[in-house]
Amino acid sequence: MKPSHPPADLFHASGWLDAGCRPPQRLPELTDAAIEYVAHALGHPVYVRWTLTALKRGCPSLADAKREHPAVFALLLDHDAAVEYWERGRLRVEPESSAPSAATVLERVLRQHRRRFRLTAADDAPDGPRRSGTRPAKTPCCSPPAWRPRGLRAPGASRMR
Repeated sequence: MKPSHPPADLFHASGWLDAGCRPPQRLPELTDAAIEYVAHALGHPVYVRWTLTALKRGCPSLADAKREHPAVFALLLDHDAAVEYWERGRLRVEPESSAPSAATVLERVLRQHRRRFRLTAADDAPDGPRRSGTRPAKTPCCSPPAWRPRGLRAPGASRMR
């Protein structure tokens, strides 16, 4: 039996912990801030809404935009906005009208990376219950990554014998 998931409009990113850094940190409350945090932590885009203006702003010319983002550029010729989002290990691009919401994509990504991001109750967090005046971290901490191969040590780490 599959666990029930809250609807996208009831999804709160602040209920998730980033266990990949020490000490574990809560994700930001706002969906956009949480998407930015997760994208920075994972090293790839999670959810990006593209318009022709945003595409032109990021590239010096339309020819460069077409070369760098061909799928997005093709969709923007027919639609007002396109959404590029991460799903099952790859980026997908769809018109905004048929793409999933940002909260849905964020929840899927967090569940896919459940070894790093953990859903917790408010009292399970290392910093205790969340107070309304506290501010979450804006970017992930830079602790040694868990994916480092066994033979490699952090710079400056002494060998224990």
